[in-house]
Amino acid sequence: MDKKTNKSFYQLVETVETLLSENGCPWDKNQTLSSLRQYLLEETYELLSVMESEPEKHQEELGDLLFQIVFQSALRKRRGDFDVDAVAQKISQKLINRHPHVFADANNQYQGENQWELNKKNSKNSKSMMDDIPHIFPALIESEKIQRRAAATGFEWPDISGPKSKIEEEMAELEMALSLNDRKNIQEESGDLLFAVVNYIRFAGINPEVALKDTNKKFKWRFRYMEDKAKSRGVKLEDLSLEEMEELWVLAKKNS
Repeated sequence: MDKKTNKSFYQLVETVETLLSENGCPWDKNQTLSSLRQYLLEETYELLSVMESEPEKHQEELGDLLFQIVFQSALRKRRGDFDVDAVAQKISQKLINRHPHVFADANNQYQGENQWELNKKNSKNSKSMMDDIPHIFPALIESEKIQRRAAATGFEWPDISGPKSKIEEEMAELEMALSLNDRKNIQEESGDLLFAVVNYIRFAGINPEVALKDTNKKFKWRFRYMEDKAKSRGVKLEDLSLEEMEELWVLAKKNS
């Protein structure tokens, strides 16, 4: 990067260097790559929560995540591994390599995400499409990523009726395990059913993690509405009958 034309970015880099210097911040100087893991995770989720909200909040959270990247790069620089310039150069070259239809061969037609995944595997000389899927991913994200990688090789249902039938098949197997009270098999079949549902949603072009997050948010709002309505009637929600709760739930749905 040219420091003259990227003053704001390099001001951040220099600020981090100052925080880590001999007379810098004791807390920052005490951090390690391991200790930063929780903060990176927190900042990532905070960014996800505001990506479609006010631009000011989005900008702020992008800055917090950028700080994490610069901070980790600074720690690596102190070890003699790499600096933030090398990080930027690496991702720039990676994007060029994985978009030959843009940067290399005009006759190389864009083939979508499947080609991206195949280019990624080839560039890393991976033995399997499954090799570099982070084990730290939440299970829902991991399963969707696994399915996208498999689909990139052509291992995919021809249409959405396939994933739908698989859900029905897995549901029947789970019900059988439940009828036998086979705890080990119940857990296995539960996982198979969840995996099948994720695949169905992915096939429909929806990100299952985002969809579930939105539903969680919606449910929490409706439940709080129920609690508030119960309180306005002078009772606690837990003291109502199931039928009364259902009445409040219908009201919450109408008002959400």
